[in-house]
Amino acid sequence: MLDTWNNLDAFKEYIRLLDLQHFNYYEILTGVFKEREGIVNAPPPVEIWHNIGPSLLVIDELRKTLDVPITINSTYRSPEYNPLLGGARKSQHMGFVAIDINARGVSPTAVADQLIAWQTEGKWIQSPVKLTPVDVEVPAGVIPRENLKTREVNGQWEFRYKGGVGYYSSFTHMDTRGVTVKWDNRRHDSLNEQRSRSLTAESVILD
Repeated sequence: MLDTWNNLDAFKEYIRLLDLQHFNYYEILTGVFKEREGIVNAPPPVEIWHNIGPSLLVIDELRKTLDVPITINSTYRSPEYNPLLGGARKSQHMGFVAIDINARGVSPTAVADQLIAWQTEGKWIQSPVKLTPVDVEVPAGVIPRENLKTREVNGQWEFRYKGGVGYYSSFTHMDTRGVTVKWDNRRHDSLNEQRSRSLTAESVILD
């Protein structure tokens, strides 16, 4: 179904402009058109494509820093599909801002710690294009977001990385909502380890 998406070529071009070194459009659209309980996850609307740009640039930098492959488990979830995965009512995934990831051979805790360390030090991330994220309203209201601090240095755009980081037992949640928020769901995971869940399932808190 992805190959028949009318906006696929335009999305490929947007991703090309980001000049990512380690991720392609197919990985980024992980989960699109998947079906659960008769509901098919839709692709992200054109007007919110710029929302995912900062997060992709952060994990591209993370891939370089950790020097191991990173798997994208989940990005966009439509408002109809998100509840089927246990997603929060104002999940950043519905705003096309969040990414759930795994790094080969690196614990989810260590990945989350690195992301928090970058935010603590005020790390700047380069972007080949000026990104203009927008607010997204879902049935529960507007998904919380603040504009990232940006600057232009020698013709190169940069933004200061700030966003949500979720500690989970089997993956790391990250987003670039513009304010540092972190939560720890590892104990919840361990108490429910007998419960069947996918790597992309979210907690109902803060994500």
